[in-house]
Amino acid sequence: KENGKPNPLNLRHPKWGKFLMILQIISGILAVGIGLWLLLWAPSTRLQDNPYWCGLILIISGSIGCSLMDFKRAPRSKSREMCFRVMKIIFGVALVIATLASLLAALFAAVHLGALSATSTNCLPSNIFTVSSTCVCLFGRRNETTDHLEILRQTNGDAHEDAAADTAGTEFHYRDLNCREVEGPFRYILMSSIVTNLVGFVAAATVLIMYWTGRRQRRRFQADGVSPGVTQLPE
Repeated sequence: KENGKPNPLNLRHPKWGKFLMILQIISGILAVGIGLWLLLWAPSTRLQDNPYWCGLILIISGSIGCSLMDFKRAPRSKSREMCFRVMKIIFGVALVIATLASLLAALFAAVHLGALSATSTNCLPSNIFTVSSTCVCLFGRRNETTDHLEILRQTNGDAHEDAAADTAGTEFHYRDLNCREVEGPFRYILMSSIVTNLVGFVAAATVLIMYWTGRRQRRRFQADGVSPGVTQLPE
């Protein structure tokens, strides 16, 4: 215990640890909120651009961690101790997955935002006669011998996959968004996703380091046969 409060995970700074776990949950809720908004607004959004999957694991990891921090251990109760050990293993695995998932989600959003913000990116409506039609963006340089507008005219408003072969860049079709939405609200969603997932990553990674150092300290005390003091609980 520390200051009379339980510290089942043997964290060096349990108050900060619990705060970071709560921050994980908040980041996860925000990420899921962004994901639900995208599902309703642009259901064809790619999986890697929708951070709901990262938000779910952040919520799960943070919730398990908060539950373990308030867990009252009873060494004489074998079933209760077994439950605690199993939950610790699940927490450790969920924490690693949450750290990696939040980092990946932030990277995916950053790469997509960088591609949209590049000076070489060209976004045009799939049907040049309708401004509100879905948007087609060409990422990367355009072949000097190819006119992207001409490609759209020839395809009668449909962005074919083989059209990208005639260009020096990569063509992407936003099936649910027009170009104003892609260059406006969608960019802000990507920015929000980056910030939210980075906060979740920092929180999860810090808790993971605290959890890992706590385990190493506990094992060192056990190997030396020395009591770890008031902050240590028996395995």
